[in-house]
Amino acid sequence: MRTTGILIAALAAFALRTEAQEVPRPAALDSVDVESIAAVASLFRESHDSVWPGYDLSSQPLLVYRPGQWAIVLNPPEDVAGYGPYPASWPPLGAPALLHAGAIGGLVGQLEFDYQVGSTTTVAIPIADNLPGQPQPRVRALFGFVVHEAFHQFQRSAFRGVDEPSEERYPILDRQNNARAALEMRMLEDAVRAVQRLDSAGARRLAGMFIAQRRFRWEQARRWCVSSSERRNSWRERRSTSRADSSRTWPSAVAQAV
Repeated sequence: MRTTGILIAALAAFALRTEAQEVPRPAALDSVDVESIAAVASLFRESHDSVWPGYDLSSQPLLVYRPGQWAIVLNPPEDVAGYGPYPASWPPLGAPALLHAGAIGGLVGQLEFDYQVGSTTTVAIPIADNLPGQPQPRVRALFGFVVHEAFHQFQRSAFRGVDEPSEERYPILDRQNNARAALEMRMLEDAVRAVQRLDSAGARRLAGMFIAQRRFRWEQARRWCVSSSERRNSWRERRSTSRADSSRTWPSAVAQAV
């Protein structure tokens, strides 16, 4: 009986090794893309949530995939069905990871938020066909894309939604506000370009200008802002008035449903 148990264990170990060997070594372009994912893991492993409080890709799950070929789950919450151990023959990621070789059901090249991965959800980020072909620009482009889209996934749970009264009162058609908002974006873009040039003094100066302009714009926008209680009361009044009007003009059954 003991011999039978040993034989079964040996066969299972052999099957696992065979399955692992079936994962092909990555192509040159795949290796470059995996290096981009590794750069994301490295940055957040060193800085954690210093970019934005609570936003930390050193611990939060993340899925990056090449449509029809492979998918990597970074920081998986547990074993995920359909995924195996990240192979040693692939470039190191410096973080816990799982790999799926081949196509993934439901993922055909789209960016998918709240994608189910095991017991949690995350963003599924595709590797686009239009990325630069040269390694350095490619790593930089994919790195920025991953960090940007993963932040949108983070926003879904960490940021509260904008209520209807606030959205209605925002000065969409105010020329001064729009001009200042556009100026802010230019300053921020220039600050990022300064970082890319390794011009730390210029980046600090431009970031300071961006912050000053943002604060000034919002101080000027105070006339559009009201207290939370006032916003809620105003919204409830308009909503109750709308319902009263509906009940007078619509059939009673429809009005009750609303």
